[in-house]
Amino acid sequence: MKHESKLRSQKIIDLLIEFSYLAIIFLVPLYFSVSLPTYNIFELSKLFIFKILVYLMLFLTVLKVVFYRSDFFLGNKSFFGFYSDFKKYYLVPLIFIIGLGFTLFFSANPWQSFFGSYDRQAGYLSYLYYILWLFLLVFNLKTIDNHRDNDREKESLTTKLNHIFVAASFSGFLVSIYGILQILGIDFLAWPEDPLFTRRTFSTLGQPNFLASWLLLVIPLSVYLIYKNRKFLIKFFYGLVLFSELICLFFTASRGAMLALILVGIVFIIYLAVSSKIENKNKFKLFSVLFIFFILAVSIFSFNNPGRLKSLLDINKGSMAARVDYYSAAVKAIGQKPFFGYGLDNGAQAFFPYYQSSWSISAKVGTITDRAHNLILDILINGGFFALVLFGLFYFHFFRLVIKNISNKKYRDQSLAIFLGSAAYIISLFFNFSLVATEIYFFMFFAVVLAIESKTEDEPGLLGDEGGNLSQISFLSLLVAVAIFCSIGLGISYEFRVLKADYYFQALYYNIVNKQYFTSFTLFDYVNQEKTNSINQNYYDRVFADLMSNDYPGLDDILAKKLIEKKLADLNKKLPVHNYQDLLIKGKLETFFGSEIEAEKYFKQISLLNPDWPETYVRLGDLFSKKKML
Repeated sequence: MKHESKLRSQKIIDLLIEFSYLAIIFLVPLYFSVSLPTYNIFELSKLFIFKILVYLMLFLTVLKVVFYRSDFFLGNKSFFGFYSDFKKYYLVPLIFIIGLGFTLFFSANPWQSFFGSYDRQAGYLSYLYYILWLFLLVFNLKTIDNHRDNDREKESLTTKLNHIFVAASFSGFLVSIYGILQILGIDFLAWPEDPLFTRRTFSTLGQPNFLASWLLLVIPLSVYLIYKNRKFLIKFFYGLVLFSELICLFFTASRGAMLALILVGIVFIIYLAVSSKIENKNKFKLFSVLFIFFILAVSIFSFNNPGRLKSLLDINKGSMAARVDYYSAAVKAIGQKPFFGYGLDNGAQAFFPYYQSSWSISAKVGTITDRAHNLILDILINGGFFALVLFGLFYFHFFRLVIKNISNKKYRDQSLAIFLGSAAYIISLFFNFSLVATEIYFFMFFAVVLAIESKTEDEPGLLGDEGGNLSQISFLSLLVAVAIFCSIGLGISYEFRVLKADYYFQALYYNIVNKQYFTSFTLFDYVNQEKTNSINQNYYDRVFADLMSNDYPGLDDILAKKLIEKKLADLNKKLPVHNYQDLLIKGKLETFFGSEIEAEKYFKQISLLNPDWPETYVRLGDLFSKKKML
């Protein structure tokens, strides 16, 4: 009776853990700041959901390890057997994350490399969460329902993988439906770049190329679900899911994604021709269907965005010209710091000295990119050749294992779907860059591959049938668990503070636009009270100072003017000087307070970094105009 009660409680924890990781897979791509509007609409909101659910997953996993911990580390293996498995499967991800941490010592702005820039949220801290997500998912895929016999355990892993694929595919379906509705002009939100007019959808990912890269990860999973299910209605449903995802992909008008889809499709055709046991007659039919599909895909793509495919070869205008500019600047920047780069998420600082006035032909005037839009160049910018080795090792380890699983027919169909999605995604990154949702999915794929590869037919569970009795738990185990639980509590509290600060700042921005300055002052105090990280806070301070100094000359309210002067004086003392953006706002504030010499000093520092950036001369014009008036 006691044993049955213990199994029931373990099963409840297992179900909650499975709910946690399936919620991450399903919700992260879908979620953005609608119900709780924040200033950073997409990345920060998605990262918040991800981190909270990872914390929940960690909490439940620690509970499971403490109460059902028998031979947790070794199972029934010797220490040397465990070490061999660790070195074989988990050492590379560990080297990867430790190596990325090492690059912080060489960063141009270590705090930004740690927390990530406000816009991208792609710092070392995010990678720590991705690695934690990977290890937690591997561990739980190997231990959920491990009290079953071996045959049922093998069936359980298959079921868990199917649940993951279904969650991802259904998330892709909803994301795609919203993307298609945007193209049709049916949207409950107003966007600055309306897909109805741009003819490029971005759905819940915020940018068409981001959406396309993520869909490339999901589409092969939907193909697998069609192939796996035998019932006609279920096949038909997943057929609709796949159809919506493909249509949405075409509506992104992402040329890099289309190229990736075609290349991976060719690889898939070659695989079927060489390895499949399908009869030659059926192979011909399948190849004919795929060929027709590619023709239709190109036709739909061209119909929705006439001339876009043709412009792929035109490097003198449009986004192709911009990429040529970025690639050229990236090569020059890498030449200055080739070994360890500029640090994670410091791309804008790396690119700024190489901005040229000709960039305004293919992009907005004065726009500084923070990405090269090329996987290799961006890695070199972030961490130099040292990081290129780390990422190369990481990707090589992943693809080596997944190809090995396909060759050894270990969950071959699931492994093939993961390979195709990952390969298409990596190809797309040669014309794009990663984001929160795609990184979460890629690390999820890595976890699935590790769980499959490290599983053997007669492998015992990592957690035994002992435990569950508080008297059997050592004091040290409880101490470690309590420490982890406290850390989880602090982490969750911090994430809510970050989200609240961004919510307040969004409300602040809305009130400034509507000339509600006193409410804005109160909200700015709320932002400061949340004590978020220094990078986000510095961003809020810069934007607030810029908005207030712009509105000040047109104000008639003397009290509002006095309060703005006080706020800006405090910010002028507080703001650091790390990059050209800090120099610009410092110069603007000194201009505001009439300190012409100090203001000119800041603007000249910017012009020394890059004499071609137009914003410097706009601000110098404001300075000299004010000086003349005085």
